[in-house]
Amino acid sequence: IMNQFRKYFERDDTDIYFLMNANRPETDTKEGALFHLEQIKEEIKLDVNGIINNTHMLAETSVDDILKGYELCKEVSDETGIPVIFSTCAVQLTDELEEKTKHMGEFKIFPIKLYMRPTWLDVKI
Repeated sequence: IMNQFRKYFERDDTDIYFLMNANRPETDTKEGALFHLEQIKEEIKLDVNGIINNTHMLAETSVDDILKGYELCKEVSDETGIPVIFSTCAVQLTDELEEKTKHMGEFKIFPIKLYMRPTWLDVKI
């Protein structure tokens, strides 16, 4: 799908980010994440400039989930040289995450609000 939009991106003024969720089976290992990163780069014919840690479990997300995702993102970053730009974090977890990462100078938090229909979250699978 992204390939159809490639003509609108100029290599010099476009940032391409790899959004990672370490709780997805396809990207829960360094090898899986690297595979998907390479597939995306091959498909869009553009380089990726940054990695975003978007590890979550919807409303069940914990700070430990986000930190686990960050560690995996760092592994991918160390292997590729692509920097981790920030970690997304539900607003209600921001204070706890800030406290747990205050010693990690490079750790950046991007607070987000979840906009999901509560009825969707209640569906039994």
